[in-house]
Amino acid sequence: MPRPRARTILQAATCMAACAVLAACADEELIRTRRGVFDNMPGIQRGGADPLKPVDSAQSRADPDEERKLIEVENPDGSITLRSPQMRHAVYHLRKQLLADDNRILAEQVLAQMTRERFAAKGKTLYDAADELRANRRDILLLLARLPSGENSPNALVTKQGPKLFRLSITGTAAKGLAFTELWIILEAADWKIVWVR
Repeated sequence: MPRPRARTILQAATCMAACAVLAACADEELIRTRRGVFDNMPGIQRGGADPLKPVDSAQSRADPDEERKLIEVENPDGSITLRSPQMRHAVYHLRKQLLADDNRILAEQVLAQMTRERFAAKGKTLYDAADELRANRRDILLLLARLPSGENSPNALVTKQGPKLFRLSITGTAAKGLAFTELWIILEAADWKIVWVR
């Protein structure tokens, strides 16, 4: 029979081993929240979406192929009509058409009427505008890479410049190394169109 002191040590060691085994089986979850600069000001309320709750929105459930069918409508004659109900769709169309070999869709469906008028005043056409954009394709694609979701991109600053005319711009460290930092966009009828890149 073990001595009382040895028995107590044996019981303590057994208890510690059992606790270690049970602790190893438990899931560990670390949740960090970041407090903003204005959190301690009077009248500030915290809240919003619960970060642990799954997002339940139409955008999160949208099938990318289904959305593409809505913004690239195939006509009975086989031609494509581009739709841009949101700014991000116009950004998508500009990126896709800059990568394509044909200027026709870029000139006729992506660029705005305002661009047509400005180039007409210079004695040029929208095809000349498309050629200018294509000549700066690499730099424009770098800008568009920083605007992957258009107006919803984390680096985007949206500023209203006039009736239905907006400027999407990249500022701060996100703008480093970019030749162009602004994308001007306008709402024509029900579709967003690209005015110009600066």
